[in-house]
Amino acid sequence: MTKNEFLSQLERRLSALPENERNDAIEYYSGYLDDAGEDEAKAIEHLGSPAEVAANIFAEYAVSDTRTPDDTEPERERKFTLPIAWTVILAIFAVPIGLPLAIAVAVVAIALLAVIFSLAVAFGATAFGLVVGGAAGVVVSLIALFQNVPLALMMLGSTLVVLGLGIMFMKLTVTISKSGFSSISRFVGNVIMRRVKK
Repeated sequence: MTKNEFLSQLERRLSALPENERNDAIEYYSGYLDDAGEDEAKAIEHLGSPAEVAANIFAEYAVSDTRTPDDTEPERERKFTLPIAWTVILAIFAVPIGLPLAIAVAVVAIALLAVIFSLAVAFGATAFGLVVGGAAGVVVSLIALFQNVPLALMMLGSTLVVLGLGIMFMKLTVTISKSGFSSISRFVGNVIMRRVKK
């Protein structure tokens, strides 16, 4: 990129600045590149792209803009001029940090959902197996009641225990599913709300 191309792109990007500030910036960088002499390309590479230089100029302008506001200007407008500029600048610099953090939070939430879903499926399958096995055992022990009463009563007692465990696992499955999924949704909602409030 030549000096003239660099300066014309920079001037175009600085069009939002007041004319005197824009002219001062263009004169400064023109002089800087003139001082570079034959190393003009190296100097331009050292400065960075016109977009980067313009972003730095806007940041410096926002910080150095200490004009005294008119007495007619409301106090509220005077108070929030600088913080908005800083917010924009900080938002630009926070993207490389914020985006990976958002991805990490999403991955953690998905992993927690997978764990809770796996536990719910495991407890549900266990409960189903215990209930079906207990029901089948009750039927078998009732049939055995006509052949061997003590054995049938022992079988009936043990199958009722298995049936009770199956019902307990069903309740546990429902509890884990409800509380786990609602806790994760609250966690994700809180994280999102904290990010939105900042």
